[in-house]
Amino acid sequence: MTLENEKFRVTIKEDPCYTIDSADNKPYDVVWNPMGIKRTNDYMNRALVIEVCQGEESYQGVLLAEMLGFFDGKDCAILADDCLTVLCFQGLIQVNLVIREVLFCRELSILGGTMAIYLCPEGIDGYVVWGETEIVKLNRNFEVEWTKSGADIFVSLTEKPAFQMTKERIVLNDFLGNHYELDYQGNILLSRPGTSDA
Repeated sequence: MTLENEKFRVTIKEDPCYTIDSADNKPYDVVWNPMGIKRTNDYMNRALVIEVCQGEESYQGVLLAEMLGFFDGKDCAILADDCLTVLCFQGLIQVNLVIREVLFCRELSILGGTMAIYLCPEGIDGYVVWGETEIVKLNRNFEVEWTKSGADIFVSLTEKPAFQMTKERIVLNDFLGNHYELDYQGNILLSRPGTSDA
């Protein structure tokens, strides 16, 4: 996954060989471990390599985080100004890329894991987190504004996508084939039960 803004180009990938306290690790310029993870070979824990380029200068850090999967390296982080915010299993970790320090490690208190984080459409402030069982709307400071859940997990067994965002709404389909549409204030615009031919 590569993110860019006017200051930085950031590439995020997994280092599957990283082991905490091993002399065999690739050398990194900085190691962030805000959760105090003790084992990286646990099925939940990942070592994410964060390569930061700012003009002609660059460095590599490794972020240790609890993540069920790396989701193919897609939509797991947001780059805004000097900060990179990474979505982990049930929360967020924000790193200031200039001072190379973790600013916060915040739990979202949602049931199940998280799948992706997205910037809201133009004109709507904040972010949306696609969770396994809940959709979470965050404000610009990454504080929870509202959460919504469905009858089952937001995973679709049909060709219909489980999660989509348009300029006006969030469109969801759950494991049972139920269909939901929400606005960005968390209001339910449409809720349709699943059918056997969904």
